[in-house]
Amino acid sequence: MYGWEKSFQERIMKVREEQLRLQKQSDWLLELSGAMEQLFQFIALALSFKIYMNLNPEKNLLTSQVIAYSITGFDYFNYAVSSFGPLHNTYQLFKKDAERVEKFLRAEEVEGRVMGSGDKDTSIRINKGTFSWNDTPILHDIQLTIPRGQLIAVIGKIGSGKSSLLQAILGEMKTLSGNVQINGSISYVPQQAWIQKMTLKDNILFGKPYNQKEYLEILRNCALVEDLRSLPDGDQTIIGAKGTNLSGGQKQRVSLARAIYQDKDIVLLDDPLSAVDAHVGKHIFENVISSKTGCLREKTRVLVTHNLVYLKNCDKIAVMEDWKIKSYGSFEELTENDSELLRKFDLEEMGMEEITMEELDCEFPEDSLELEATNVLKEPGADRNPVADVPAEPKESNKLSAYSHYFQAVGIRTLLVYTFISAISIYFGVHGSFYLTELSDQATNEKAKAGLWMYSMYGTCEVLLAFYGTMLIINGTTHASRKLFQNLLINILKSPMEFFDVTPIGRILGRLGSDKSDVDSTFPHQIRKSTTAFITCLASIIGVLWVTPSALGHLLVILFIYGFVLYQYLPRSRELNEAYHNSRSPTLSFIQESLQGAASIRAYGVTERFERHCQQLSDNSRKAYYAESNATRWFNLRTKLLGNLGVLVASLFAVYHGDVVTAGILVFSITTARKITGNFNNSIQSFFALDSCISSVERMRDFAVSSTERTGTRSVPRSWPQQGEIIIKNLSLRYRSELELVLRGISVTINPGEKIGIVGRTGAGKSSLTLALFRMIEAEVGSIEIDGVDISELDLKQLRSRLTIVPQDPVCFSGSLRMNLDPLSEYCKLIYTRHGRGNAPHLETLNLGGPVTVKQRENNFPSEFRARRGCVACAADFNFAAERGETAAHRRPCLIYTRDLVIPCFETANLEIWVALGNAHLAETVKELPGMMDYQITENGGNLSVGQRQLLCLARALLRKSKILVLDEAAASIDMETDELVQKTIREQCDKCTVLTIAHRLNTVMDSDRIMVLDKGIVVEFDTPKNLLADQNGMFYSMARDANII
Repeated sequence: MYGWEKSFQERIMKVREEQLRLQKQSDWLLELSGAMEQLFQFIALALSFKIYMNLNPEKNLLTSQVIAYSITGFDYFNYAVSSFGPLHNTYQLFKKDAERVEKFLRAEEVEGRVMGSGDKDTSIRINKGTFSWNDTPILHDIQLTIPRGQLIAVIGKIGSGKSSLLQAILGEMKTLSGNVQINGSISYVPQQAWIQKMTLKDNILFGKPYNQKEYLEILRNCALVEDLRSLPDGDQTIIGAKGTNLSGGQKQRVSLARAIYQDKDIVLLDDPLSAVDAHVGKHIFENVISSKTGCLREKTRVLVTHNLVYLKNCDKIAVMEDWKIKSYGSFEELTENDSELLRKFDLEEMGMEEITMEELDCEFPEDSLELEATNVLKEPGADRNPVADVPAEPKESNKLSAYSHYFQAVGIRTLLVYTFISAISIYFGVHGSFYLTELSDQATNEKAKAGLWMYSMYGTCEVLLAFYGTMLIINGTTHASRKLFQNLLINILKSPMEFFDVTPIGRILGRLGSDKSDVDSTFPHQIRKSTTAFITCLASIIGVLWVTPSALGHLLVILFIYGFVLYQYLPRSRELNEAYHNSRSPTLSFIQESLQGAASIRAYGVTERFERHCQQLSDNSRKAYYAESNATRWFNLRTKLLGNLGVLVASLFAVYHGDVVTAGILVFSITTARKITGNFNNSIQSFFALDSCISSVERMRDFAVSSTERTGTRSVPRSWPQQGEIIIKNLSLRYRSELELVLRGISVTINPGEKIGIVGRTGAGKSSLTLALFRMIEAEVGSIEIDGVDISELDLKQLRSRLTIVPQDPVCFSGSLRMNLDPLSEYCKLIYTRHGRGNAPHLETLNLGGPVTVKQRENNFPSEFRARRGCVACAADFNFAAERGETAAHRRPCLIYTRDLVIPCFETANLEIWVALGNAHLAETVKELPGMMDYQITENGGNLSVGQRQLLCLARALLRKSKILVLDEAAASIDMETDELVQKTIREQCDKCTVLTIAHRLNTVMDSDRIMVLDKGIVVEFDTPKNLLADQNGMFYSMARDANII
């Protein structure tokens, strides 16, 4: 949605290039080692013969018997010696893998919860606890006692430690001091809902037996009944990876329903109301959480929330500040003893009113449960439209097309040259063997000794040519690996949302993992091996037939039997290989899914069940692997028997014709026939390995040519959009062709610079509208125009780079904080001042990709700059210093080296980023991080709170300075005070921008110019807040009343 595909493609390909470089070096060293071993074999054999003849020149003649025994003995010896290299390589790989496994197994494990002493009156007790994620204390001196059956609210600013407190209770954090005692079982609702790839019903049941009455009651309490009616298969709808076919609010309510259905003693709720609108939030609180009317009223509940309207209904409140519990008590106690803190949250102005059941208009009478069962519950059926991780549908394979695709990537010329050089190399080898056997027919040892040098030359030529050909093919296959991976990566980055909805992540990882590994190493190795084995086998057959032509008929019979066995084996081998690869995808998907929900799995105490399921998936994969291996053994046994039969035939014919040919030629015939078996089996095995690996090429190619997002060809000026006008005409869209419409005939006009609030119950289509604006989903009917330009005609990169969104689920990438804010390095430029004639300064801008070390900066300057006198200053010095002033936080002295001068400079190139962080109210947090801008963010932003991630995305949006800004629940996980500051910043920084704000907190959008109310994909109201509130029968009025705004 940010148009960063090229930047991330370059980052990935940079790592890929290093991987290919190391792979290429490894292949070269391996082949060089093989060439040296082969050369040693020729030299050792020739020297052995020479030493043998020199020991006793008169008796030790080089007879055919000596040659035959020597060649056979050296063949066995060379086979053993040549195995040392691969065996050593395998050992080193095994050793590295074992070390990684051992390191992982020895890593510190989660301590787990400490069960209490059985105190019936206390559910949770923390005694002077200090907790950390590593060895640095995070939560300090936590003293907390939670009585059984009470509702405890945990509030505080973002990054104050609220979610970490829940993690400490769950035992996910390391306890540095103190202890945690838990009396009872736990259910856990994480801040970001964890949804498994299974039916919605199974997500709620979570392995517990089905009870229809209880199940329906929970659906009603979690306000899921209406959502199930809209789903194509009701509660049997299969949810995609990470809940892709559910809205954020729906995912959160499914997660909540799961926690309720498990019927645990303690329920930990990490901000479950932030993703739902006020009306649904009120319904959930009253029917689920409330101590008076909620279905969990007899349970111990710990509720992390930023929605302060519910504090009066909580038994006690824990106020977190600076990773400590600042205050703990009832609402009245905090009001009396800590009124300054409560004024900080501005509770007095929120009009705290009693929330009563009478205000709800979404009640379901008890006698309607049977009716609801018929409307929303569906029987499991095979005709459902699955999004689950199932094996790919079998399709007709086109191996020839895959071979052609790969060989074109390698280069036809490279393949032809390699084949020709290999043939010449093998000719030298076969001719050298024939020449050696002819030496036995020499009358004296002197002639035989002279002939040994010629034999050595044949062997040397064979080895050198083979090594040169191998270097050619390694270069070609490396280029093919680069090209295939790049095409695959580009296509994945350009794939539409539908692709990720229906394609299991395990299958994608399989293409980028095991299939890529096959294409990188296994396939090129088998190409070299099969080519050499096939040509050698063909040359050996020609050699045998040249000596004993009458053996042709018998060899043809043997080859026919070979072909029959091959015909029986090949199709079954392909099926088994495909089954094995398909069986790995569910395992990978399940492992990744389990890692994402590890905290929930441990909290619910179902670790063993997940281990058993993972083991079952792994066993299924191993079954497919063993079936494939056994089929290969079946084939190898028969080919070896046929090969030995061929040796027998050649030997019998050689003996039969012994009176016609010389003894040396007979030795050549027999030894060559013996090699046919090994070479033919090697060529067949290599062919099967190629056939297996070509499936990897085929799968990668299929991904690389799958449908991509439809992009337009129309180009717009860099200044577009200048006004920010949005006109939506009769817009209807659906996520996939087989699903229902999510937006239905929307027609609205948004004026330039207008601030629009978009509200509606969860699943109403709010986020879908923003996805349509960015063309993440293509319109089925209708159009969207921005400043008079139909966005369906635009190039996608241009469109998305000119718009900005703060998404509902904040996205962070592994890397530095600076990279997450500015992945394209657009806000870190330096200006080089070069003095020319007349002292007229000439300014040239250099983009160095961010602040770097002194030596790196020296190296990054082009040589023409380093070669002249001059100085370097930061672009920010010119652009910002005079206007805003320079503070110590934004300046870091450094030295910039040129050829003649060492000029001091201040590193203020990050000033724009710092300003954006300040406007997003994240600057102080970043200053406290080790390395500040260079702070390394872990995968998915795991070392930042969800609120901090949202503010980081907001800072990223403010940096872009787009004319159109979309805020999709941008403040859902931040506290009210920070939310007000953020809204003030948006009003100030985006006063001339068109801003679309999706929010469940209605106070966030009350100052909007107009508010759009969506329901079931239809715009039901669109007017100013004043006019909407004046209509007491309207939907917005009802939502505002539930949110205690009126």
